[in-house]
Amino acid sequence: MSQVEQIQSAFSLPGGSGRYLEAVYEFVAWLEPRASTTREDAFGWFRDRFNAVKSAPYYLPLLRDFGVVEMERGRYGAIRITEMGRAVLHAERSAGERIVADRFLTHFVASREILRLFAESDRPLGLGEIHRMLGPSFPSWTTPTQIDFRLSWFQSLGLLRPVRGRVFEITELGREFSAKYPPEVAPRVAAVAIVADRPGPALGPLDSLLEELRSAATDSAQPSRFEAALARAFERLVGHLACAWP
Repeated sequence: MSQVEQIQSAFSLPGGSGRYLEAVYEFVAWLEPRASTTREDAFGWFRDRFNAVKSAPYYLPLLRDFGVVEMERGRYGAIRITEMGRAVLHAERSAGERIVADRFLTHFVASREILRLFAESDRPLGLGEIHRMLGPSFPSWTTPTQIDFRLSWFQSLGLLRPVRGRVFEITELGREFSAKYPPEVAPRVAAVAIVADRPGPALGPLDSLLEELRSAATDSAQPSRFEAALARAFERLVGHLACAWP
C-alpha cells in the first residue's frame, strides 16, 4: 500500500445515506455514451436528478478518487468514464460492488482500520464510539464527519448494516474484506468505557453536520471544507422545507 497515494477525505453522494453506490451507477450510466461532457454538463445532471446544486462540485472529485471518471482541468474541462467505470457499470452487480469496495479499502485513509474494529467487535459499534477509539491514530479528525462518510460508504457497499441510528454491525462480506485488507499498522485505539448492551450514543446526521460546520469554519487550511459543509446544510434545509411545504 505504500505505492498507493492515500486519499484523506471522503464525501457523500446524493440519494441518502447507504445509497451512495446507486448514485455512482446512475452517473456513469449517464456519462458513458457521451463523447464530450464538461463539468458544467455534470453539474446540470446532479441539479436535475437530485436537486443538488451547491454540492455538485464536490461529487466529481469523489467520483474521480473512486476511479470511475477522469477529468480535465478547468470548469469546462472534459469528463470521461474510465475503464474501471465501465467495468463497474457492466459487471454483475455484486462484482461491481466488489470493484468499488476494493478501491475504497486500498485508497482511502482509515477505511481498513475502521472495518477492522467492526470485525474484531462482538457487538455493533456507533459513530461516536469509533471516533473516540481511533482518535489517537487520526488526531486531525476533530469531528466524526470523515468517519461518518466512511460508515455510509461501507453501508452502501454492503460491508456494514445499520442497527439503529448511526450504530452498525459488520456483514459477512465486510468480514471477508477486512481479512483481505488488514491494516498495515495496528491503529492506536483509545481506551473507551463500554457497556456491552448499551453502546455509546451515536451522532445523528444533523448532529454530525452541525459539528462539521463548527469545525470547518475555523479550518483555514481547507477553505473548501467549509463551503462543502455549507452546501450540505443548505441542501438539507431545502429538502426539509420542501417536505414541510403544504
